[in-house]
Amino acid sequence: MLTNVGFAFSQGRITLKNASFEENESSPGVTPNGWLNVGALQTSPPDIQPGQFEVSLAAQHGDRYVGLVTRDNNTWEGVGQVLNGSIKKGSSYGFSVWLSRSNVYMSLTPSGKMVNFNGPTILRIWGYNTRTKRDELLAESAPVGHSKWVKYNFVFKPTLDDYDEIDLMAYYAPGSELKPGNLLIDNCSDIEQTADESDTGRGMIETPSDEIQFANPSFERAGRYASTTGWFVWQDELEASPSIEPGHSIKEGEKSAAEGRFFAVLLTDEGKSHSISQNIFPALKKDTTYAVSISLSRMKKFKFLHSGVGYKYHFSSTTQVLTKRTYASKKREAFDDASQQLCIWGVNHQDSQAELLAQSPLIDHTEWKTYTFHLKPQSFDCQQIYFSIQNNQDKNSKGHLLIDDCSLIRKLTGI
Repeated sequence: MLTNVGFAFSQGRITLKNASFEENESSPGVTPNGWLNVGALQTSPPDIQPGQFEVSLAAQHGDRYVGLVTRDNNTWEGVGQVLNGSIKKGSSYGFSVWLSRSNVYMSLTPSGKMVNFNGPTILRIWGYNTRTKRDELLAESAPVGHSKWVKYNFVFKPTLDDYDEIDLMAYYAPGSELKPGNLLIDNCSDIEQTADESDTGRGMIETPSDEIQFANPSFERAGRYASTTGWFVWQDELEASPSIEPGHSIKEGEKSAAEGRFFAVLLTDEGKSHSISQNIFPALKKDTTYAVSISLSRMKKFKFLHSGVGYKYHFSSTTQVLTKRTYASKKREAFDDASQQLCIWGVNHQDSQAELLAQSPLIDHTEWKTYTFHLKPQSFDCQQIYFSIQNNQDKNSKGHLLIDDCSLIRKLTGI
């Protein structure tokens, strides 16, 4: 049971206790001091971040923040707080909070599978009356697919009842229903009565910069595969996953990166291609032109290393017993038939539609070269960018492309 000690309510202003989630050490499955766990029953509480499940984003305010997830079984996490006072039916209130999403949030699904909970989500703000047990959805944000902190400003107006509890819930972004995702929350403001009723119920984003930054643009902090570096696989049609080199199929010293130590390798085989992706913020706006530079190269010869676990059966003539033995399975497959080109796609989260924004020439050089692309969405705003490769002249080829050092995406004017 929560007490009201430490809360403030005066002249239409309610101050939340532990509004920046600083009162606990970083820890998995811990409800922050002063808050309630309002997620589904028999599921884990939220997490105090950073440092858990490979989340490394620094706090927007102080040292810590709360991490919420959505799961693939129609459950999600949330935190709530009993207020010292109440938000009144028919009155308007202003509230702001800083939101982000981690590109990496590795955890187990309810079925026990280890996956990256890195899908986009939205924040839903609920009012709850602890006496009447009535609740009301007061506001929700736009999809949070960005991996930097952004301030969201809300105005909400209760219409059904007075509420003495406020709940902050993660929920699926449109088009990402039942997909594992995460929502990071920090630095909640006071709840303050206001005469402003514009955009009631929607979270308005403070005007962002005209520059968009990729998370981990040169594929550093590398695991073996791209999905562990801040990028995730968009549509992996091949058995092998996009790899981070050197260290897997390319030996140390065999190929230097254009920037830093590591780079990504995408493969294509008979029209099927690796695709890696990131959610971006702010979105690329329809009919607006942007520029991005990317370093590209190829290997003269490239053989991808398939590795895994194989099984052999051994029959003992002595014991008359058949046993299954495991062994390390490794084989190399050549992906160097023909040169490939990079394709840059934009994705709209609302309907999961994709649009080809730009493509490179065929990359036949083994040295790194930087290419500048102009991106201008024609059909919709794009909240996600993904890279794939192809050879239009030989769609049945098996090839590869090396990618590194993605620049800021800059909005261009006068074009």
